[in-house]
This record gives sequence, C-alpha cells and structure tokens, in this order.
Amino acid sequence: MMNCRVLLMSMLLVLVTCGCSSAEAPNLSSNDSTVTSRSSATLTMQALGDSILDWNEELSTPDVLAEILKERGVSAQILNNAVSGATLGCGDNGYGDPDNCVPPQYVQGQWDYILMSGGANDIDLADCELSADTFVSPQLDAGYTVELIDGFVAAGSKVLLYSYFYPRDANHRFNSCTPIFTLMERYKALAKSRDDIILVDASSVISSADTEMYDEDGVHPSEKGSRKVAELIANVLGL
Repeated sequence: MMNCRVLLMSMLLVLVTCGCSSAEAPNLSSNDSTVTSRSSATLTMQALGDSILDWNEELSTPDVLAEILKERGVSAQILNNAVSGATLGCGDNGYGDPDNCVPPQYVQGQWDYILMSGGANDIDLADCELSADTFVSPQLDAGYTVELIDGFVAAGSKVLLYSYFYPRDANHRFNSCTPIFTLMERYKALAKSRDDIILVDASSVISSADTEMYDEDGVHPSEKGSRKVAELIANVLGL
C-alpha cells in the first residue's frame, strides 16, 4: 500500500505527498468564485463523506437539504462532494483507500458548516478488525476523525457529524460489527462534549420499523430516507 501522508494545513488546503497521485488535492480554483462571492446572509455548507451522503444522486441528503432550507426561507449554498465507498483514511498507517478517501474531497472556501460522514468503510475494509479508537479515542481527544474536525474548525467551520442508522436486516454484517457501533457512540459523545460539533443522529429518524426509509439494499436511505435525514439536519440547525 502506498505511503501517502495527507497534511491538513491551517487553511485546510489538503496536500498529498509521496507521489500519491490517486489522492491529489481537489482543484480549488473552479469553486473559488461560488464560495467567496456569496452574500453574508447565505448559509454555506460542504458535505464530505461516503455513500450515506452520496446516495440518491440529486435527491441525496445534502441536495434535498438545500431544497428544504429554501422552502423554509433560508438562503443556502450546499456543495456535496461525498463519494460512495470513500474511507476516512487514505491508506496511511494501514487503513483506508488511497484511491477514494474523504480528505481530498474538501474544497477550500468560506464554509459555515462541514457535513461529514465516514468510518464505516474503513472498518469494513479491515474486516471489522479496525478499532474505533483509530478515529475517536475513548477520551475523545485524539484519533483521525478528531484531527479532521479540528482542521475544519481551525478554518472557521462548525461540523455536522453524521452518525449512521442501523441496517434494516438484523442479520446484515454491519449489525454484528462492534467497532462501527462503538464509533457511532464515540461520535455522539464527541458532539456532546464540544460546542463546535453538531450531531446528526440518523438513527433517530430511520429505523427498521419503517422500511420505506430504506433503499432496496437495506443499508442506504431511500429517497424518503434521505429527505428525512435532511429534515433532521435543518431542525438541529434550528432552521
């Protein structure tokens, strides 16, 4: 596996060294005008993560959130860079996918909020043997997710941290993968402990009791499910 070290600088311009061309930083110039020319009254958000935010394409949770905020009279600019299958790690330290990981999704700009999901794919790729400590320590003060969040906060953003809902099928392998659910509990505790993190607990609005919230695979949200989580995000923002 490539030794690809991702550095998060103070302006959160993601740089990738050691010749890892598959995880290059995004081209920021094409997005600068849309971010820096915004009205001061416009809420700006960038979504980063995995399939849970990418699912349903133009009806994904971030895209529907923009519609909901418009319906509620809120001017919002939301950029969804989440990619299905993305891992939080980029192959460093033996976990994650250097060809599809979250840090290079980030586009520099004036973002009020970063909506972020991730961690499940890293653990799944490691056959459920990757500890939740890798992302959030038991003391909530270390780990890769914490480092990413600290970088976003240093750049002036608050973080909306997505906590997954349970698969519909009780026998699905994710439901027997303890590190994933330990990580979700850590995410909840981390958000509770910090004012710069807002929890998006998708399990509070999607459960196996309502099968219409699930896509056919029983793991990802249906279009109704994506909208339900988008409504949750608008509500936790108080909008």
